[in-house]
Amino acid sequence: SVDFGYRWHSDIGGNFNSYRSVVDLGDGPKLFGADFTIHNPARHYFDTMTVSMHGWGGDPYTTARMDVSRRDTYRLTVDYRNLAYFNFLPSYANPLIGTAMSMNQHSYDTARRYTDVQLDLWPGRRIVPYFGYTHNSGSGSGITDFYTDSNESPVRNLLRDSTDEFRGGVRFEFNRFHVSLEQGGHAFKDDQQVSNSGLAYGNRTTTIFGQTLDLTNLNQAYGVRGNAAYTKALFTASPTSWMNVYGQLMYSRMHYEVHYTDNASGNFVILSAL
Repeated sequence: SVDFGYRWHSDIGGNFNSYRSVVDLGDGPKLFGADFTIHNPARHYFDTMTVSMHGWGGDPYTTARMDVSRRDTYRLTVDYRNLAYFNFLPSYANPLIGTAMSMNQHSYDTARRYTDVQLDLWPGRRIVPYFGYTHNSGSGSGITDFYTDSNESPVRNLLRDSTDEFRGGVRFEFNRFHVSLEQGGHAFKDDQQVSNSGLAYGNRTTTIFGQTLDLTNLNQAYGVRGNAAYTKALFTASPTSWMNVYGQLMYSRMHYEVHYTDNASGNFVILSAL
């Protein structure tokens, strides 16, 4: 089954950014959904392939899943998701709201992508080796606050992060007990950069000690890098009809590094030094 069409914006009254923050359904050609299954009687490479896709064509939530298997040989599953997040609703804490200089204090225009791949060998048997890979990433831009004593300024914000995980293991599946042994690791990074160039007076509309506070230049950033290796064991058993036993052990070795820079110029006040 395939469901496709075309969507357009006939008339959006009010603020378009508010529409995107609440609904965010774009216009243009769309693949609303597609589902199909292929059975291969020859069984050269696979027995069954199942594919499901939904929300393609710029919608805020896009998914795709594929499941391919060959009986007693392998099973491959691929799962993909793309989530778009847009938020530009007014911030009523901003004293400049309603003026020509109003700007949202916090806004986001980001996308998060998730991909997971899993390969099982000899599924249905008592000993099943498996391998997997997961990628999770996000990126985008927005507006955030730069805080100083007695003032705050909305500034541009760039966001980027990703996590890659690799894993492999073996499952022992018997009538009365189940054991899973897994070894894996992941690499993680997270970057954020806040910047501003040009004169910005911030949210303070009055002077302090006869001085007007302002921000003229800003470059603030942090970067996080990390990696970890882990070992996991899972045990379940039903020795009798009236008792179940569960156990799980996880040992992880993690290492992270954080780098931070902050350079700002302007007319600031440090109240604690007065």
